[in-house]
Amino acid sequence: MSKSTVIYTKIGEHRGKQRLWLEGNRLARTGISPGQRFNLVAGRKSLTLQFAADGAYKVSRRKRGRNELPVIDITAAELAEALGKVERVRVVVRGNRIDITIHHHDLAESERMDRLLKALGNGEPLEIGSIAHGGGVLDLAIHKGLADAGVPSRLAFANELEGAYLEASLANNPVWDEDSIAIQGPMQDVEWHKLPPVHLLLAGLPC
Repeated sequence: MSKSTVIYTKIGEHRGKQRLWLEGNRLARTGISPGQRFNLVAGRKSLTLQFAADGAYKVSRRKRGRNELPVIDITAAELAEALGKVERVRVVVRGNRIDITIHHHDLAESERMDRLLKALGNGEPLEIGSIAHGGGVLDLAIHKGLADAGVPSRLAFANELEGAYLEASLANNPVWDEDSIAIQGPMQDVEWHKLPPVHLLLAGLPC
């Protein structure tokens, strides 16, 4: 199996263009060397460097002591076109290719924003989650404020450590509907990945 390097890094800027700078033994250890040529191949929210003898771009070089190490400096339009305006990326270097994808945190943020804008555009209720819910005073205020602004919303789930507070909210708070999920227990014990995605997350002050 060929060696590989995984790099989590930020996208910079050079003369108004997005810039990705990679260099050193992180590249050399996988067989990349100065003078090699490569092409840029755009995918869906990804960019791949494929090394080929007739590639349109070339690996540069930098001297470090007696060693000459590879440098890849990408400011081409393909970078912005493939990834959009992002701050962080995940770079996987493996032999004859380099795969660049959006950092998973930035990708999740982008997907959340897309879901929010789609729901608002379609007039769909915003799905709201709640942690450190207490009696749901904050939740009720937010739901009422959204309703006053003409934005429908519903409580997807609420988590509260104290059973008595959750009981009081369930008995008296109109934010609950028949499909809302009530979760009693420490938030660190909750299996969040099993809950439905939400557009907004409300956080009370843990007691």
